[in-house]
Amino acid sequence: MGFSLGGFGRAMYNTTGSFENTQITKDRSGNLATTNIQEADTENRGMFGRYTFGIDYDISKNNFISSSIQYGVRNGNNQQNNLTGIRIQNDQTFRSLRDVEVTDNSGTVDINLNYTHTFAKPQQEFSVLTQYSRNNRTNNIFNDIFNSDLTTLDRRLKNINESFNQESTIQIDYQNPIGKNQLVELGGKQILRQVTSDYETFNAAGANGSYVKDPNAVLSNIFNYNQNVTGGYASYTLTTPSQFSLKTGARYEYTTITADFKNSQAGEVAIPSYGVLVPSINLSQRLKAGNTVKVSYNRRIQRPSLQFLNPNPQATNPLSVTIGNQYLDPEFTNNFELAYNTYINKSSLNFSTYYRNTNNAIQSIRDTVADPLSYNVQPGAIRTTFQNIGQEDAYGISIFGNLTISDKLSFNAGTDSYYSVLDNNVSDPNYRASNKGWVFNIRGMGNYNLGSGWGLQGFGFYRARQVQLQGTQGGFGIYSLNFRKSFNDKKGTFGIGAENFLSSSIKMKNELDSPLLSQRSTNVMNNLSFRATFSYRLGKITAEPTRRRKKSVNNDDMKGGGEGGAAQEAPTGQQGGTAPAGGQGAAPAQGQMQKPAGASGQMPAGGAGQFQLPANAPGGSPDINQAPVTTPDSTNQANVLGMPANATGTWNGRLSQFDVTLKLIAAGENLTGTVVTPRGEMPISDGKITGNELHFTVSFGPNPVPFRGTLAGDSLKLTSTFQGQPVESVLNRAK
Repeated sequence: MGFSLGGFGRAMYNTTGSFENTQITKDRSGNLATTNIQEADTENRGMFGRYTFGIDYDISKNNFISSSIQYGVRNGNNQQNNLTGIRIQNDQTFRSLRDVEVTDNSGTVDINLNYTHTFAKPQQEFSVLTQYSRNNRTNNIFNDIFNSDLTTLDRRLKNINESFNQESTIQIDYQNPIGKNQLVELGGKQILRQVTSDYETFNAAGANGSYVKDPNAVLSNIFNYNQNVTGGYASYTLTTPSQFSLKTGARYEYTTITADFKNSQAGEVAIPSYGVLVPSINLSQRLKAGNTVKVSYNRRIQRPSLQFLNPNPQATNPLSVTIGNQYLDPEFTNNFELAYNTYINKSSLNFSTYYRNTNNAIQSIRDTVADPLSYNVQPGAIRTTFQNIGQEDAYGISIFGNLTISDKLSFNAGTDSYYSVLDNNVSDPNYRASNKGWVFNIRGMGNYNLGSGWGLQGFGFYRARQVQLQGTQGGFGIYSLNFRKSFNDKKGTFGIGAENFLSSSIKMKNELDSPLLSQRSTNVMNNLSFRATFSYRLGKITAEPTRRRKKSVNNDDMKGGGEGGAAQEAPTGQQGGTAPAGGQGAAPAQGQMQKPAGASGQMPAGGAGQFQLPANAPGGSPDINQAPVTTPDSTNQANVLGMPANATGTWNGRLSQFDVTLKLIAAGENLTGTVVTPRGEMPISDGKITGNELHFTVSFGPNPVPFRGTLAGDSLKLTSTFQGQPVESVLNRAK
């Protein structure tokens, strides 16, 4: 029996900024109706974290149970202070002033209980996975609205929105090898989702008047949405001695939906049920020197999450209101990708090109508010809702590399670029919209060893403007520079660093154009920061590696990543196979950068330059793209088939000036384990194995060190750059 306990938390207080906004609206004849100009100072506060407790229990030689409970918190507060407005309408000018506060708090609980049974036959396995997940969210908006004299309060307005998103899942998986080079996988899955949004709008007179609930059913109501997804999948894997691999499969899902409003004459909302077939095929060929070429096709389904469905009119700004659309259909994406991986000396490069076609793409649609009073907004306000537009195409390329330039200098960098084409195919010229253009991001990180324990680390990321159906969203860049010093045999490290030190702020400019409206806005985030870090390792921590790959439920079929919108669809090619019902069966391209919502963009000190916070969605998945599992009992079979060689075991040798013990567990192409040195035992990360070659990373304090290795029978040759010097070691398997 084993136990695990871990967590991560982060908070920010009074991060300041500002914004400017100019909106021009027209009537259907194209005549100017209203011009609005706004500006305000902003303050942001937030707290984010995730905490996990897990248990693993081996009932017997072939029966295993694992369970975990996870809690995630995501709280945010945004203030718009002295929000001033000028409205020009019918040759008259009106001035306004208000203070706005938005509170967005949520907590998520995930409970998992999983059972696995293995058979005497290698790679034959049966598992039952269950998960219960619930997210409770509070999203409140407060407005203090001043009189025309701009000094005394005229009225106060608040919108209270309590919602929850509950999900219960049971999943059954079975896999069985056929002969020496084939694997068949079967499974089924049931997802039960319950969503409720309870929202109310209140008005109060003056500074001390009591709040009175607005009786308008549009502004105060309870919306219930239930979705049941039932699915099954089958896949087939073939691996030949010539290093060729084929994996193909299909998943069928049937979805039923019921929805209703509690306080409405309409009552029940009629949403039809639907079925969908999700096929995939993946081909790969391993070439000489470890190079690999892959071709894949897979289909992906993304269902709208509550943030797109929520009918609560949310007016965080008197010139903007957002309303969800409960009639949204899922969007379907066809992904085609060609990828090539290669190794050059001590460097690795990954190239991929792809085409992505999305039908029924869920996109934001903006038009003018016909009746401002019904939504408590001002004349000339813009309404944002969501629709399934006609089509969205993307043609892209992704490049990522790990480069060892010298004994002291290493660098990793990547770029994702794609050409986006969007069209809603609407015949009405006032609402007809299309757009196209290039979208790209670049990122890089470098390490330089200055000697005597000193090191320099630089990081940079830039995301260009994002093409949207009716306009563009501005780009932004983040960069940082850090010095660090290790001492006392590298048990301790201290450092200093700065972020965005050449400018005091980040500006994001957004543009919106249509026949009925035009908007230009600029958001400013004050992101100049300096930091000091210190770490010291006490004692010795040991952790035994898991003997087998862990499986858990992974429901990633909701667009927007569920409540909180922490996940964004990757602007890269997707690569993967058939996954259990509710899964997309695709993984982001290597080196993808992800920034969770609510994060200020700060890079963790000593980190690898990736924005990674614990997400609300549980990690781990029964990835059936994975090759057949290699076990000690199937060593000869793996070598004959060209599958990963048997790296599982304990390896002893000398690394630099240290005697080390490497404990590895290979599960298909995944590699986990620990490395034991005189300073303690550290887990490895990013472990992969292809054929007889493997690579992984070990973090010595705040310093991540990548390793590459070659297996030859009972010998493992490792290469790396350690303390600025190239290191080559040969480790032998322990008998």
